[in-house]
Amino acid sequence: MSRHVVSTLAPAFALAFALAGAWARPSDAAPGDSPGVAVVELFSSEGCSSCPPAERYLADLAEEARRSGRRILPLEFHVDYWNHLGWADPFSSAAFSRRQEDYVRALDLAQMYTPQMIVNGTEEFMGSDRGRGARAVELALSHAPRVQVRAWAKRAGKGWLVSYHLSGATDGALVCVALVESGLVSHVARGENSGRTLEHTGVVRRFEVVPATRGNEGSLTLVPAEAIRAGKGKAVVFVQDLRSSAILGGAAIEL
Repeated sequence: MSRHVVSTLAPAFALAFALAGAWARPSDAAPGDSPGVAVVELFSSEGCSSCPPAERYLADLAEEARRSGRRILPLEFHVDYWNHLGWADPFSSAAFSRRQEDYVRALDLAQMYTPQMIVNGTEEFMGSDRGRGARAVELALSHAPRVQVRAWAKRAGKGWLVSYHLSGATDGALVCVALVESGLVSHVARGENSGRTLEHTGVVRRFEVVPATRGNEGSLTLVPAEAIRAGKGKAVVFVQDLRSSAILGGAAIEL
């Protein structure tokens, strides 16, 4: 069974909680390429025995996106509230737990739990429920995003400079930028997954949020705690409505 924890709830929904060389190939966000964008956020933990099936599903969605070219953008946020069970998740962050907590408030949920999947900021369900996931992703891809996102990335010291341009209404919106890494492997020694080898896709290594500007363009430098291995990383840029939590558009760039 999945493990649950009662939410303490943030006092107000605000997704800005995570504020804390050569250009890479720009993202291709032309409207004609695909009707929509599906930003798939999975809240997970290596300390939760119910999470590996959800992580495998997220990996399958990433593979589907690679094969089909459809804009499915997987993000694996590792929360820290299971770390006390004997295994400290090396990818976990209190900021990611706060992001999930804010979703609890925005979506009027009774509690936060793992594995939780949220598609485009509004459709939430048990992360291992492939049927619910498929329906939510197909719905997200079936209509054009309200904001078109185009983004670029280049090395900047120990991190990455990510620049973006937005087309569409962005009043009251936030620009969210994540550095993610795939192909990560952990050999869990303690806790609910003791003795298991876990593989991860799209693990969020750094996450920043800024208000959308009137000029609808900007840049952020993100420095992950550990270097992202060559060929294993992406920058994901998406726009999120502050009031409704709905994701209005997004794009990904290979690093």
